[in-house]
Amino acid sequence: MSTVLNRPTVSRWGRSSYETPEHIAAEKKALLKVATPVSDNTDAEIVVVHSKLFIAEDTLQKLPSAKMIITTTSGYEHLNLPLLQRNGIRAARMPLVRRDAVVCSTLSMILDAVRKNYVFRQQSRLGYWSRSDLPTIQPKNLEDTCVGVVGHGVIGRKMTDSLRLLGCKVVVCDPADDKSIKFADLPTTCDVVSLHCSYSESNHQMVNVDWLSKFSVGKPGVLINTARGKLIDIDAAVKALDDGRLCYLGLDVFPTEPFSDMGLVRGRPNLFITPHSAGYHPHIHKDISANLVGYLQQYRNNERLTFEL
Repeated sequence: MSTVLNRPTVSRWGRSSYETPEHIAAEKKALLKVATPVSDNTDAEIVVVHSKLFIAEDTLQKLPSAKMIITTTSGYEHLNLPLLQRNGIRAARMPLVRRDAVVCSTLSMILDAVRKNYVFRQQSRLGYWSRSDLPTIQPKNLEDTCVGVVGHGVIGRKMTDSLRLLGCKVVVCDPADDKSIKFADLPTTCDVVSLHCSYSESNHQMVNVDWLSKFSVGKPGVLINTARGKLIDIDAAVKALDDGRLCYLGLDVFPTEPFSDMGLVRGRPNLFITPHSAGYHPHIHKDISANLVGYLQQYRNNERLTFEL
């Protein structure tokens, strides 16, 4: 039988710009069931962070009481896990909070590209009725589309399942998958490549000039990134778009945010940019609060957290 620990203190370090005072108050009220919330950015036993806070030595010096770091995100490259382990601090993530929203956002981009909605949108703005051009434009069905899903974690698996339910042929690229296709082979195998992997120094700008050159001008590809901004050399990807090796580029994440070159979309109807919004949904605040309450209850029961790292 597990032992129930005392009520831990919990502090938030960093909040999203769309969080309102009402959201914050509701979260603190929910947390009172299992913990003692303290002021943001103060020392606590449980520290809740998001992806913009990098946990390093200088951060831990401000957190002498910390026993658990929880990130509200799916990715966790901002957590220095070896450092936390050396200091006896546990860590956990929340991939389910944004999973379905990311899948919906990615699907919307894939459909925009495959059904050639971006072409129709541009032509309608110009006042042109393009029905007679349909055989040239060639909007495709998903069942005629091969999608390469890069990263087969919580979000990648949901993405794969959703695409297959819609009739897509899906190939997976993930080192942990025995049937994985090589990343280098995706441009010559797939119509669409969608990134859902975490970021590390080893895959920095994995989408680069050399990789993009494998796409054919005769059969340009679709590239979607709702994962991590540093996975892509954006300049190289935009050039591939202009050169005709990509027919569509959908970007939700960027190496530095806010992205400073939003003007790239001008004159490029096949370049779609969203402001790191893929994981947002109207009840995200309630889902984060519910996850935190569940995690803190597991912590108090001296159990392993659902997505502990």
